Amino acid sequence: MKTAGKKEATLITASVRIRIPFIVSVLFFFVSLQAYSQHSGRIEIYFRNDNFSLQPRSQKLLDSIAVKLKAGVACYVKVEGHTDSKGTAKANDILSKNRAETVAGFFEEKGIPKDSIVSEWWGMRKRKYRMESDSLNRRAEISYIIYNKLGTVVQKKEPEKKKETTPSEKRDSIAISKMKNVGVGETFAMNSVQFYGGTPTLLPGAFPVLDGLAEQLINNPTLEISIEGHICCYPTDEDNLSEKRAKTVYDYLVAKSIDPSRLTYKGFGHTRPLTEERTAEEQQQNRRVEIRITKK
Repeated sequence: MKTAGKKEATLITASVRIRIPFIVSVLFFFVSLQAYSQHSGRIEIYFRNDNFSLQPRSQKLLDSIAVKLKAGVACYVKVEGHTDSKGTAKANDILSKNRAETVAGFFEEKGIPKDSIVSEWWGMRKRKYRMESDSLNRRAEISYIIYNKLGTVVQKKEPEKKKETTPSEKRDSIAISKMKNVGVGETFAMNSVQFYGGTPTLLPGAFPVLDGLAEQLINNPTLEISIEGHICCYPTDEDNLSEKRAKTVYDYLVAKSIDPSRLTYKGFGHTRPLTEERTAEEQQQNRRVEIRITKK
């Protein structure tokens, strides 16, 4: 019994000896982190079918991210490669790996330390978009964290405000209220009528603006319009997503008792982008609908 007691005491002593340096090192690391602030972000880029070469637009977007990463004192980048549902699982695993490594290699060439980049590839196992938008699954997802020393950027904390109408919604409301002054053949953008990525599903902020559009059509019964849909990020619209988005707005207005004979809709794919899509916000702006006056 005494022998067992001695062994137990020895084990406890050893445990203390091991834990104290570990705890001290963890506390030192935690305290060190307090000297830094961090900024994180996430983007997606897209690839052509059965291809892992970066398109010019993707290179521009990645280059802008690389500049931000290099501006910090440290960074962390995670790149995940994906494919659509076409082809075999083995072939897609290889393709998604090539896509992830292409993006990682791009960052390394721009001066981002190799040990700051993590690459993963998932083949077709993590398809994010539905079958009608399967082409958007040919993608790489890039998540990043940028660390900066506290005090290098001073941001004045603004007092909390109640939620207000966004500038985009205000502009749309003004444009809709002045529809009768817009000439036949002219268009106005509805920037707040936006969609979830890769889908024809409206974001919640679109509904108040579309309700205003329906009201103006009801108040001006001779007005006729064309609803024009647009997409972001991918040069071709293989799934006709832009037209599906226009049709979503068409269906919404019909549900609001607008005569279908006063409405037409058409998709323009990615042929008329408003932005260069360097950020997620700019990508979102190209997922839009415009209204063209066809008759007054």
